[in-house]
Amino acid sequence: KNIINEYDDILYIKDGKLYLSFIAGFPNTEKYKQNKEKIESLKKNLEICYDQLKEYNKIKNPYFDDGLNEWKVENDSKNIIEVRKEENNNYVHIDMKYKSGGTTTWIGKTLYNAVNSYDEKIYTNVKYRNIYVENSENKIINNDIIRVMRGAGGYNFNLLNKQEYLKSYNVGWKKVSNVRKVVKEHDTMDIDIKMGGADPYVTSHEYEIDFDDVYLINLTEIFGKGNEPTKEKMDEIFNKF
Repeated sequence: KNIINEYDDILYIKDGKLYLSFIAGFPNTEKYKQNKEKIESLKKNLEICYDQLKEYNKIKNPYFDDGLNEWKVENDSKNIIEVRKEENNNYVHIDMKYKSGGTTTWIGKTLYNAVNSYDEKIYTNVKYRNIYVENSENKIINNDIIRVMRGAGGYNFNLLNKQEYLKSYNVGWKKVSNVRKVVKEHDTMDIDIKMGGADPYVTSHEYEIDFDDVYLINLTEIFGKGNEPTKEKMDEIFNKF
């Protein structure tokens, strides 16, 4: 108790176990600079709680534990968007069945005020699975399968394209991620994530895909401007939980 009281700003308790706070243990953060000697001493005796980073996710219900609650759905009636359960784990399944028009299908979320200014960096990480489509023969597959946007038509990048989707056939769950600086194209601070067949120029699709564990984290907000981790460092951290 004395240790917790003395170092309560750099310690973390999870499931009754004492950890070193991930944020405190990350070099170059203000908390690390202010407590460097204490932190280096505690590192010898405590595990770092990487799982703490989940608290900084801007997305509510990232694992679909509450179904599709708060997720926006655009779906032609012929297609399927549903939450499925596998070994007590929820995930979203999208099935686009038709090769004719009117089959745009996607799920998405608008994150209001996800950033505070246009020069901040965000990290996006999404888990997906392709156990359905081996090749593109007789298929129409959107090239922007996961998109992250700032405003309507503004800041926009693709996290998963058709080629990567096909290469991931039957290899289980995979993670796709990116770190991007928010550019000054729109005044809005909102970020949109869209997954599935959301392509305004191609409304016909025929493929299936699963999604789970969706993260968007404002790195500048957590680590401070100029101290943001790289994509490679964030991927390394995410692979630890």
